[in-house]
Order: sequence, then structure tokens, then C-alpha cells
Amino acid sequence: MDDSGLDASAVEDANKVSIDANDVKLEISKSDEQKKELNEFVGENIANNASVCQMYCNCIKFYGRFLMCLYSGNKKLGRPFKALVLCMQLTVVCTFVSALVAYTDKRVAWEAADGQQYGLIMVVFAMMRVFQPLISLTMKRDKSASSDVIAVAGGFALALMYLLGQIFIYLSMEMVSVNQRTLIYRNTLTVVALELILWDALVMPLVFATIGKISSAFIKQFPALQI
Repeated sequence: MDDSGLDASAVEDANKVSIDANDVKLEISKSDEQKKELNEFVGENIANNASVCQMYCNCIKFYGRFLMCLYSGNKKLGRPFKALVLCMQLTVVCTFVSALVAYTDKRVAWEAADGQQYGLIMVVFAMMRVFQPLISLTMKRDKSASSDVIAVAGGFALALMYLLGQIFIYLSMEMVSVNQRTLIYRNTLTVVALELILWDALVMPLVFATIGKISSAFIKQFPALQI
């Protein structure tokens, strides 16, 4: 016992005690409300700091149908799958055009070949605006097991639809005249040009960048805009 009233042996034993940092686990849990507030704060901070031009370029890079095959904002979304999605959408465009030319009134289709095919082009373009979001559902990826199931099922469904579309296009080409085949080729290329230039490179990036600048919730739905 020393002057301070402490047992010298007890003090010596206490000094020998060592604490390994690996043995210490500090767990901090956040409530759902705290997580929601944190996500909102991060989203608002990103939306405030990222410029409209930056979001515009990111949209073209990561959500445009051609460039997304080269760049990815999601590591779980592979290039082969994105290439399949691109081929599928090009096939869908040609399928829609072939169906309207081959299985509608031939007289109307032939009149369109004289320079009045804009109605046909706009109809197909409008149909793609409905079909494209459905295709995008197969491209959702997260850490859940259900996401992997959707990816596999979506891949098989897209491959099957691609094959059926090619068969439909072939049968349609066989039953139409040479002039109507030319009409199908011309209108398909026109719609593809509108899809890639007007929609993917102009309208969609502008809409995404504008909404992303004013809405943090939109940023969380399309996280590649913040890269």
C-alpha cells in the first residue's frame, strides 16, 4: 500500500492490461427516419453542386442507348446485357414499322411512300416511348436477391423477344412488295435516327438534367447523374 492508498500490486496489474483495437466493436445504428433525412441531405447537396450541364452529359453517357454499352453507372449491369437491350430496341423499331406497313391497308402504306410517311414515323416514335420504360425495368440492379432473379428472367425474355422480332420482320418482308420493303427500310432508319439524336441526345438528357437539378428524389432514382 503506497501513500495514495492504492495497492502497488493492483496498480502494476492494471498497467499490464492491453486493449486490442480489433476486439472493440462500435455499432452505430440509425433509425429509418435518420436514414431518410441523410439520403435527402445527400441528394439535395448533389443536386445543388452538380450543374445542369454535368447532369446533361452524364445522362447521355450513362443512359444513352449506344454510349451506355461503353460506360456504366452500375457495376452489376454488364455490357453484354446492355448490348442485348440495344439490339432488342432496334429490332422493336423495325418490328413496329413492318407491322404497320405489312398488316395495315396497303393503299395507305403506299401513299406514305410518296412523302407522307411522317404519320407512320410519329406513331412508331410514340410507341417506343411506351415500350422503352418497360425495357428499362429489366435493367434495375441492386444488392437484393430478387434483383438477380429479375436480371436472369429479363435476359431470357429479351433474348426471346429479339428472336421473335427477327422472325416477324423476315415474314413481313416476304409478304410485301419491293417498294414497301424500301418503305420499311427508310422509315426504320428515320425512327432510329430520331431515337438516337432527338431523344437520347437532346430531349431525354435535357429533361433529366432539369428535373435532377430541382428534385433530390429524382437523383436517387437515377444515381448515374451524380457521377
